Amino acid sequence: ARIRILIMGIVIMGVIYQADAQSTVYSRNAFGYQRVTTPLDGYRMMSVPFDTAPADINQIIGAQVTGGKGIEDSDNILFFDTATQQYKLLYLLGNVGDTNYNFKWIDTSLDPDDLATTLLPAGMGFWFRNRQPVDQSMTLVGEIVDSSNQTVSIVSGYQMVAYPFSSPVEINGASLTNGAVAGLGLEDSDNIIMWDPDTKAYTYYYLLASANPAYNLKWIDTS
Repeated sequence: ARIRILIMGIVIMGVIYQADAQSTVYSRNAFGYQRVTTPLDGYRMMSVPFDTAPADINQIIGAQVTGGKGIEDSDNILFFDTATQQYKLLYLLGNVGDTNYNFKWIDTSLDPDDLATTLLPAGMGFWFRNRQPVDQSMTLVGEIVDSSNQTVSIVSGYQMVAYPFSSPVEINGASLTNGAVAGLGLEDSDNIIMWDPDTKAYTYYYLLASANPAYNLKWIDTS
């Protein structure tokens, strides 16, 4: 099966891979934070690189951004549903006069729309859409992921995931080759598709099969 990975979230097809953390060891009680800014009327691919269990989206992100009356005037979050192979859209309500719903994220995949209970574990990627005419920032907080490895199960089809640790890693240092298919180019090998928020474009990588050990089973940047 071919793999397509989208990073910060990752788009993938078909395997289970194990990613190894960097060698630094963290205390279980160490906390971290990350401030993320999304440009006006723009999208940002992101993840929560911390252990936040059992908190859900209304506790982790909450009302840090802008709520309104519906999808069009509220900020949105989009999750990719592997079962339907479609995006699930959430929007942030503003002050609607009901303390149970004021400034809460609403899940439009429910019938009828209702409070979102989506969890945001490390390793889960998602899109944030800023619908406002100004840049907006949010601060993500949680315990540092302190395990030495994480296993992410990948389904057939597309999937949006993220590097499941609290520190950045170079793409060829993330153990994203376990069970993956290597080839000579984009068409016959597994792919990683990385979103660049500055250029607002994707960068494509493929896993190379080569007789040269310096390049064999390495991700190749096509940009």
